[in-house]
Amino acid sequence: MITTIGQLFDIVYGQKEYHNKEWLEGTEGKKILISSKGIHNGVYGFFDIENKFTAPIITVQGYGTIGYAFVQEYDCSVDDHMLILIPKEKMRLEELYQVVYQIRLTKWKYRYGRGITPTRLENQRISIIQNKIEYQEFSKQILPKEINKEKIKVPKKIRLVKLPELCNIDR
Repeated sequence: MITTIGQLFDIVYGQKEYHNKEWLEGTEGKKILISSKGIHNGVYGFFDIENKFTAPIITVQGYGTIGYAFVQEYDCSVDDHMLILIPKEKMRLEELYQVVYQIRLTKWKYRYGRGITPTRLENQRISIIQNKIEYQEFSKQILPKEINKEKIKVPKKIRLVKLPELCNIDR
């Protein structure tokens, strides 16, 4: 199916209250704040704040590291340097990852002072391929199985030994 991003998503800017994040220092918690960095899925940190966006959504850096798109699989808050793509209808994770991949392929269009705006992004043509493979099932097939670790028996009585008794120390 060939369509545009604007037909599948509502595109909004992030939250202005997180433009300056200095006031968040000391408020560490369990809620995710997404920022405009191109690594670690855009996670800025974990704070004691209210989540505004319900997952799954797509976040796209409009400024800074332009064009890095990520699928957010957990509820989160997002700073105002970001664009948030909220699906108009429920979409599978596989479809969201296809959109993210296609946005990243065209990030070159937004360099040299041309930031990504909702208007520019909504007109981008994308192709969604319908497949029968579920992301969760596929990941279980390719990821290594958990290895049962043997428990190490720790002696109850531990004797402290001075280092020079164990080895010679030279400079």
